[in-house]
Amino acid sequence: VLDPAGLQRFHLHRENGLQNNTVLALMQDRNGDLWIGLDRGIDFVALHAPLTLFSDQTGRIGTVYTAAEWKGKLYIGTNQGVFMREDCRNGVACESVFRLVDGSQGQVWQLKVFDEQLLCGHNGGTFVIENGVARKISEITGGWCTVRIPGRKDELLQSTYTGLIVFSKTTAGGWQFSHRIEGFDEPLKKIAFDMRGALWGAHPNKGLHRLKISSDMMQITEYKGYIREDGIPSDFRLDLSTLNDGKLVINAAPVPLIIDASREKPRFVPMDEIFARGKVLPGFRNELFIDDSSGVRWMRDKEVRFLPLKLVPSFENIVVLGGERYFFCLENGFAILDRRLADNRSADIVPAPAIRCVETGGGEVLPPEPGHIFSWQQNSLRFRFAIACFERAPKFSWRLDGFSERWSPWQHSPEKEFTNLPPGRYTFRLRTDLGNEEVVFPFRIKPPFYLSEWAFAIYLLLGLGLFWGIEKINRRRLDSQRQKLEAEKQNELSRQRTEAEREKLMLEVENKNRELSNAALNLIRKNEVLQRLKDDLLDAKNEPIALQKIVRLIDEHLEGDHDWEIFEESFNRVHDDFFKRLMHDYPELTPGDMRLAAYLKMNLSSKEIAPLLNISVRGVENKRYRLRKKLGLSEEANLTEFIMNF
Repeated sequence: VLDPAGLQRFHLHRENGLQNNTVLALMQDRNGDLWIGLDRGIDFVALHAPLTLFSDQTGRIGTVYTAAEWKGKLYIGTNQGVFMREDCRNGVACESVFRLVDGSQGQVWQLKVFDEQLLCGHNGGTFVIENGVARKISEITGGWCTVRIPGRKDELLQSTYTGLIVFSKTTAGGWQFSHRIEGFDEPLKKIAFDMRGALWGAHPNKGLHRLKISSDMMQITEYKGYIREDGIPSDFRLDLSTLNDGKLVINAAPVPLIIDASREKPRFVPMDEIFARGKVLPGFRNELFIDDSSGVRWMRDKEVRFLPLKLVPSFENIVVLGGERYFFCLENGFAILDRRLADNRSADIVPAPAIRCVETGGGEVLPPEPGHIFSWQQNSLRFRFAIACFERAPKFSWRLDGFSERWSPWQHSPEKEFTNLPPGRYTFRLRTDLGNEEVVFPFRIKPPFYLSEWAFAIYLLLGLGLFWGIEKINRRRLDSQRQKLEAEKQNELSRQRTEAEREKLMLEVENKNRELSNAALNLIRKNEVLQRLKDDLLDAKNEPIALQKIVRLIDEHLEGDHDWEIFEESFNRVHDDFFKRLMHDYPELTPGDMRLAAYLKMNLSSKEIAPLLNISVRGVENKRYRLRKKLGLSEEANLTEFIMNF
């Protein structure tokens, strides 16, 4: 790839990223990026991207753990050793190739320049890189992390597999091994000093350690271990980062912690939720990087950019190089980010995702027209989407308003299917992890006719009609009940009136009976008195003429019908024309029989009847016998009971 002046800018080949070296076609798209047609595939090269990738296709370099820029050369530390080449700032894919530094074969943990000397922390000890050769200055294995000691410019502190060691300067100004620090022999993968001068170290699997070293740097004077019970999220795979403001960060799930060492007893303060489940690494000035499972997020000036990179797990490292560049250590190579190109490159170059089509359950493919209305049979929908970005495979996240209020987890699948969506209004929202653009697709699923607005209007009318009918039926029923109650009330009033009249009549009858009884008793007493008087007069025969006259007068009163007529009239009023009914049924009865029947109706005894008829009791019995025969009663029948019930 040449620049406008005809000078070579890039040389792309299999060793630095192409799938193979057989190039059959080239094309530049509207964004200025390059498409390469190979005999076995297609490659995409983002020529104007600020991020340049170096992919170790041969495996000669290996996994990259560290890097350093020194005297115009780029040094990288890998699990194969230290490699070096010219630092090509116009692009890492220049003609200069990496070569192995003699004597550096093996696992390299750290490359760092201290006072114009490049130190290499190595699995086999510690080396100084000079003139392309590695010279060992310490036999203690595992030079994991080397840092400066606050207030001691001529000494360095290093954590190893077996504790802490100190390097000091020689008289010639070079670095040399000085001594071990006594009192601590644990491995610490990362170390850093806080603002109070205490040393913090991350153990591979035993949590966090806080140490204080004597003023002569000879021994540990104070030690405190922090594990899960002390507020550390985990005891394993902890990592330490020192931010540009001097704050120490513990990288651990679920949220990184800032060590607040302003007090004698330190506190662990969780960082913001944006840093959740990621490792925080420092950059230029106030810039930060967050590495998580999806890639690397670059935070600068309230802007977050996504970088499609995967750092080495458990050994995540980003090195700051000259020329405002970042070096990213990767498992199969490395990447370099030029901040100046990133400033010139518009963040809007990443397009928004697009919904390609919507497929219904019946196989119909529809264009994604906003506001589309689907029938109720089309309630199973599949959305197909894509994004015109080819630098890496995008991840999608979706949300369907009206169905779910949460965004889905990130996924590579470019489609999403919903089945049996109920009728209603929805908005399908789609975003990618490449940018902040979001696409929305509002739509509606109509209800079936029996649930439509017209149907509900009909249901309303039917309901109103049904309500009116029920109301009318209830009104009729209430009217009927009211009429029934009024009739019952009238019947009750009539019954009460009848009962009152009956009681009144009964009272009158009772009074008449009482009067009739009194009249009969008076008649009995009168006849008895007259009879005794007659008997007494018959015994006195001194004055026969006068006595006979008196006797005749008495007989007239005894045998007279005037009292009987009055009695008969009263008796008929009380006993509802008893004589008429009796004569109607038994016309052969004589007036004497009628009188006897009347007295029997009053339940009088033969003894009480005899004076009324002016005969003896024997005569009454004879009359009773004759009346029984005229009435046709048998000998067993009770004459008085028959007359009483007639």
